[in-house]
Amino acid sequence: METKRIESLIEDVDSQIVRIRTKSLDVSFNELYDMYENEELIIAPDYQRLFRWEPEKQSRFIESLILEMPVPPIFVIETDEGIYELIDGLQRISSYLHFRGIKFGEKIEESTPLELSGCDIVPDLNGYTFETLPKTLQIKLKRSFVRISGVIFLCVAGRDEGLLELNGKTYMLSLKVYETVKTDVAYVQDKTVSQIQAKDRILEYLKHKPSITNQKAQELCGFNKNQTYYILHQMCKDGILQPDGVGRGTKYKSVK
Repeated sequence: METKRIESLIEDVDSQIVRIRTKSLDVSFNELYDMYENEELIIAPDYQRLFRWEPEKQSRFIESLILEMPVPPIFVIETDEGIYELIDGLQRISSYLHFRGIKFGEKIEESTPLELSGCDIVPDLNGYTFETLPKTLQIKLKRSFVRISGVIFLCVAGRDEGLLELNGKTYMLSLKVYETVKTDVAYVQDKTVSQIQAKDRILEYLKHKPSITNQKAQELCGFNKNQTYYILHQMCKDGILQPDGVGRGTKYKSVK
């Protein structure tokens, strides 16, 4: 009976996963802007709220684009509908969108177009917005490109039914599947690399916030409650974090 149940589950997983593969392509920032406006590039609201670069840092990124400096790749997921979901590269993409006048973010200044400040290679850029920037530089900026890397194709149904879950920058079989086949140890082993990435994201978040909760860490790392607790608990054991409170209200602070 158990064997049949496992076989049935595996068949279910196989039937849901249409294809998983990766590719890389270069796109201009103007294309990314158009994709975002047309809802072909999705930045989840919870992810948007992690946009933390100060105006000066955003400005220096825009300056680097105008000067044609290389840009690190961004990572997205492409669903069956062809929609891109951003999973890495938020600060860079958001800085460009902010400069172009896209309104999102928690801070008041992020609700208005970015005015350049803090540019140190070409200080004369300071004070410009996209609209006041000379046409030649507008075109140069719009044509600057970035590599979209690690594009993953997956069946949305598998994710929605809890058979797949986000594992850092990739998808993997969920804890539900591992628990069914009684290989939870293998599950933890497969998550090791993503746990390292999750710790980095938590520490980056704590550079800007005094504490983090399990719920916020879940949103940040894409893990479930138990997985997130495991990571936070390990960081406390390693002396990286310090818990404040007990139960659901526990907050975790960085140990200076």
